Amino acid sequence: MFTSRAEHRLMLGQDNAEQRLLIIAKKADLVSEKRINSFEKKENAYNTFLENSIIKRKVKSFIDSSGKKIDLKEKASIETILKRTDISRENIIEISDTGPENLLFLDRAMVEIKYSGYIEKQKREVLKNKKLNLKDIPKNFPYTSISGLSNEVKEKLNKTQPTTVGAASKIEGVTPAAINLLLVYIKKAELETLDV
Repeated sequence: MFTSRAEHRLMLGQDNAEQRLLIIAKKADLVSEKRINSFEKKENAYNTFLENSIIKRKVKSFIDSSGKKIDLKEKASIETILKRTDISRENIIEISDTGPENLLFLDRAMVEIKYSGYIEKQKREVLKNKKLNLKDIPKNFPYTSISGLSNEVKEKLNKTQPTTVGAASKIEGVTPAAINLLLVYIKKAELETLDV
């Protein structure tokens, strides 16, 4: 699968595959206990590193990626500094006092923290989409009256007559843009029913 073709692809990095999939594999009894124990030990070590060297550690100044010293008005955690765009890995190694054994942990922390805001936003979108997927489509909904839908999509929706928005989104060729249009027209139909 190409992650560039996937929805919510920010959460589908190769660098977080183990965290995302190993627990699922454990529930399905696809991995050995030894593998799980090794993973959990590594996760505990990472969380300890993150807490002690990134979240709790505070500094008053740092060197940005251009080599310029930046003095802060008040002490800030390394986590806060990592959210900036003008910071380099080398300078973070210096101020977080990261040893060679923790360089992989540092790389992971840098990615997770830098993208944390975007990932949280995407998680909210996923929850919103889950709710919308359960939304019912009225029986014999007039798909042909939706302007903006391609004739191909209208034909597929009329043929399959999906009962929910989630079912409609699974039809081949029905794009997220088409689903958004469908939701607008469902809402419009609901409002018209209320007015009657």
